[in-house]
Amino acid sequence: MKKILSIALVALIGATALTGCGKYPDGPKISLASKKSRLVNKWKIDEKFENGVSQTIDPDEKDDYIEFKKDGSVVYTAVSGSTTTTMEGTWEFDSKKENLLVTFSYTLLGQTITSTTTSKILRLKSKELWLEETDDNGDVDEYHYVQY
Repeated sequence: MKKILSIALVALIGATALTGCGKYPDGPKISLASKKSRLVNKWKIDEKFENGVSQTIDPDEKDDYIEFKKDGSVVYTAVSGSTTTTMEGTWEFDSKKENLLVTFSYTLLGQTITSTTTSKILRLKSKELWLEETDDNGDVDEYHYVQY
């Protein structure tokens, strides 16, 4: 009887752990891969929304991609016809790994400009990345990326 009770208790604890809330609102609930290993990848835009309304992806954006690397560096590549432009920067998670901070530095008219974007992570799977940002006007932009 004790053995049956022990097995039932272990099953109950396991079921509770699997159905509990995940870190990100849209998943996954559980993953054996670390958050960093799921993020480190090349990503291209698949869908975008503004205030919940689907937006048309500009044809120039369809060939662009962003690559998050293990060492904390990030490269954004914009492809327009036969022209390719890259921007390099850094990435990191916030302390709770709920937000992604991406910083790019570039020179414009002899001045170095540094820009950091904070994105709330909605979904982080090995082949899907969903990010949410609020712009200066208060609009909520959501970006769905797929593995490149």
